Amino acid sequence: MQPCVVQRIVDGDTISCRQLGNVRLIGIDSPEKSQRPFGPSAAAALSAMLHMGDTIQLERDVALRDRSGRLLAYAWREGRMLNWLMLRGGWAVVLTIAPNVQFADAFVTAQHRAREERRGLWAVDGFQCLPVERRRRAC
Repeated sequence: MQPCVVQRIVDGDTISCRQLGNVRLIGIDSPEKSQRPFGPSAAAALSAMLHMGDTIQLERDVALRDRSGRLLAYAWREGRMLNWLMLRGGWAVVLTIAPNVQFADAFVTAQHRAREERRGLWAVDGFQCLPVERRRRAC
């Protein structure tokens, strides 16, 4: 585990930590901020879980950085994993990229339950255009 002092919430799947820079939450994908109103809603959900100046713990997996140079981590606050909470709350979808698959099964289960219960963005068809499809300009 590595401590992170939260500097800001970049979006629903990325935070900025003092001294570490941007950290991409492993295994999840939330709508982009430009994907209104869903992106800002996802960022607000993560903001509700974290406050500027909070110290959280980052757990790494096999790959340490993404192709954009961001650190990759599972983020823990008070014993709860934020990556999982974002999925379970319906604010993100699963994005599994090997070799970082430590919690992949738990993430799929969390997403499935959130979708069944129409939580978060599932309640308003916020994932009709998945974030990965939006980045590819497929929708």
